[in-house]
Amino acid sequence: MMRHHRATDADVTIAAHRISPERREKYGILQLSGASRIRGFQEKPPQAHAASNLASTGIYLFHPRVLNGLQDRPGQDIATDLLPAVLNSGGHIEAFDPHFCWTDIGTARDYFTALVRGLKEENVGIPSAGLATESSKFGRPPAAMPRNLSMRGPCYIAPSAKILGPVEFEGPVILGADTVIEGPAYLKNTLITPNTHVHPGAWIENMIVGPDWAFNHTADHPADPTSPANFTPLDAVGPTGTPELPDAAQERQIS
Repeated sequence: MMRHHRATDADVTIAAHRISPERREKYGILQLSGASRIRGFQEKPPQAHAASNLASTGIYLFHPRVLNGLQDRPGQDIATDLLPAVLNSGGHIEAFDPHFCWTDIGTARDYFTALVRGLKEENVGIPSAGLATESSKFGRPPAAMPRNLSMRGPCYIAPSAKILGPVEFEGPVILGADTVIEGPAYLKNTLITPNTHVHPGAWIENMIVGPDWAFNHTADHPADPTSPANFTPLDAVGPTGTPELPDAAQERQIS
């Protein structure tokens, strides 16, 4: 990419990736003039109006001269402020389109997909953090794991995680550091983030879960990712070290 950047004497070079047509409305799309020179941008265009299937990966090389005329004001964005300003001033922006593995983690759905690809060792160039077993991956044996654990992989259980009581995992399931899972509990297609305690009676599916927040990683959320409505905590979950839930709360979860 640097060789291409220097050979073309570009002001900016953008690493680009060819994507399938149905994904074009998720990304900034590049409009080319000739083989690789960029003449315009479309920010997340409707699929029918996308000028190409070449997406910006958000990986850039800048010539220092580009930054000399940049106005010093807060809130500026590379894609919506700097790059259009370079084009409007007659600057030269190149697209570099090699074959490479690009795993986007800009949405919850994509982030979870990237984790699952890691479990399956499909992220090219990134070795797995755990040791492969028939159904799961472990860096080391977990701090506590019961005999009455039913597990269908792929799963990753952090070495400091504790699993107590009858628990069923239907992968992909990922348990972060210092998590505690108390059975009876059922987890499917779920990430439990570090320092999270899942209490007895929990049934968790298609979720990314923290100590005091949770959301469905398969759902399409509104534009504002910080809206509290999208991160409602689960009743049977809390921070590690919290006491057991009252019996009534456990019964509600089981039912």
